[in-house]
Amino acid sequence: MTASSVTARTGGTGTGNLFAAVVLSCLLAVLFLTALVYRAGAWDIVAMTRLLDPLIAGGIVQYHDQDPGFIHGIPDLYLYQYAKDPIDWRLVFFSALVFMGYAGLKAVQFARIARAYNVGGPEGSHARSFLYGFGLDQVLPFKLGAVATATSLARQGASAERAASAVFVSDAFTVFEIIVFGAVGLFLLGWSTWLGQIVWAFLIFGMLYALVRGSGTQTALTLGQRPLRTGFTAIRALANERPGELLTLCVLSILAFLVLDVGVYTLMTAFDSVTVLIKVDSSVLLMALVSGYVARLIPMTPGGIGQFEMGFATALFVGAQDVSVSLTVIAILVSALRVATGLILTMVTGALGVHTNVREVVSVFSEAQQAERA
Repeated sequence: MTASSVTARTGGTGTGNLFAAVVLSCLLAVLFLTALVYRAGAWDIVAMTRLLDPLIAGGIVQYHDQDPGFIHGIPDLYLYQYAKDPIDWRLVFFSALVFMGYAGLKAVQFARIARAYNVGGPEGSHARSFLYGFGLDQVLPFKLGAVATATSLARQGASAERAASAVFVSDAFTVFEIIVFGAVGLFLLGWSTWLGQIVWAFLIFGMLYALVRGSGTQTALTLGQRPLRTGFTAIRALANERPGELLTLCVLSILAFLVLDVGVYTLMTAFDSVTVLIKVDSSVLLMALVSGYVARLIPMTPGGIGQFEMGFATALFVGAQDVSVSLTVIAILVSALRVATGLILTMVTGALGVHTNVREVVSVFSEAQQAERA
């Protein structure tokens, strides 16, 4: 296994085909988001996220006949009332800190994983490498962030085999979190509601998996392929050799996902008001978050954008009912904050030093494509 074995092949060779694959990835994200917004209602989403207010103030949307605007008028007055409702920015800021706290807990877990598998270097360096890749994974497709993390470790002297194993194990723990909290959701909601909420996320996952299998495209975490099997094999070995360490890693995973759920709930509360009612039951919100993570397990779009929102928002899409507008708005807000905090983490850790950069990551990715075809 080489340092690039955590990367992917997209069915072509060189950066040209990678560029084409990224363009198609972006188009897929647009397709997902367009379908979601169409079902939930574009005007409601723009109003409830408060984006309508600056669009009116900026002369993009015309509020009345005397106002400038390229888009003439809004369909109903209640949309304007939604857009003018205040946002509790204190809670938004707190949510951002909580999202970073989730990433921090995952970084601590990764550092312990790296130490358990004898990846050379200090734990602080391992954590920075993880956070750098974690941030990139929020905006880039095909798990390029995993490539960045492994490349960073390799450039610091870690063996390619151990760097790859650490990344695979970390990804396997993300799947563990989904399983654990999916089971919690089942306990809270019962079989019928649980299946109705999560089935659409699995349909999205299944569609993308079929696309991956049919086209030869492989991401760093294609379920059923070598990376995930390697991760769980390594976890079983750790269970036999150091069960106490495995328990610590499991606790960190559970705690991290709980923190993330708190961050999502707080963000929802920041936009909820007397007029804009977007609050949903905490158990439904938990399953929506699990569904979002299931839908982006194979990140074919940049950062899984579109996939996550579709999986999250369709958690109430049962039978002939429309997609919940509330969950759609929450999903979009969560993705926006997830991307923003991820970029901050990447910029900060990049400035502190991770011994790699995006250009090198893309180069490693492209070299892996050619090696797979050789």
